[in-house]
Amino acid sequence: MNNFKDARKLAVAGILIAIDIILTRNLSIETPVVRIGFAFIAAGLQGALLGPVFGGLTGAAADLIGITLFPKLAGFFPGFTVSAFVRSFIYGYFFYQKDINVKRIVMASVTSTVVVSLIMNTIWLKIITGNPFLALLATRLVSSGILMAVEIAVFSVILGRLVRESNKILNRKNVM
Repeated sequence: MNNFKDARKLAVAGILIAIDIILTRNLSIETPVVRIGFAFIAAGLQGALLGPVFGGLTGAAADLIGITLFPKLAGFFPGFTVSAFVRSFIYGYFFYQKDINVKRIVMASVTSTVVVSLIMNTIWLKIITGNPFLALLATRLVSSGILMAVEIAVFSVILGRLVRESNKILNRKNVM
């Protein structure tokens, strides 16, 4: 029976990887400095359904597969794969087998935005472009704040329901 649950978990991870790639590579607006999209939905589900570590690994796998299938002009940079892991890990820490409420959503979104978007990704962009960290950070503050507000709103509306329905498929106790 345990193998069946593991197989379902792997199948869910595969589906979430596909959703992540679609949302990141095909349904986002990208500039050289910032990507505006809805990939956070996949990252939130990865963490909420699979836990911090397996969710993080799923996020990293989605980044690696996505860059392989849809290479960018700038090429691959491993820092962004680390960021994908950390983002899904953060969501897993706040959401996995826990009641998903507005307070938890705000804490997860603020943590993810500060740690991943503002600190980690700005460091990666500094390494790639050679631009000063503070100059990059200044350009990213407004967009990150806007995206965080969108993330909180979208998660507040859909995340709890998506996790409840997914837990039914996974035959888990409904923790909502």
